[in-house]
Amino acid sequence: MKAGLSSVVFGEPSAGKTEFAKFISSFIKEEENVITIEDTKEWHYSKINPGKRCIEIKVQIDEENKTEMFEEYTKALKTALRLNPKWIMLSETR
Repeated sequence: MKAGLSSVVFGEPSAGKTEFAKFISSFIKEEENVITIEDTKEWHYSKINPGKRCIEIKVQIDEENKTEMFEEYTKALKTALRLNPKWIMLSETR
């Protein structure tokens, strides 16, 4: 985070990926803009990093139509990129 490099966190279910992502997010500088994109609110970025700049986007999921789910993530990412953040934190996609 301090070096400004992209990161990917992956592993087995219940391995602590989300908790690790929450931890490393504390090293993002206060003045850097962060956007989180999630389908289930797990990070609560602005609660665990009070005072930091953040926009939290929640993607709506249609379980019957997976194509719409892909389209929702695509729209969320396009919106996030237009806002020109320093960091985009994308949670797991189901």
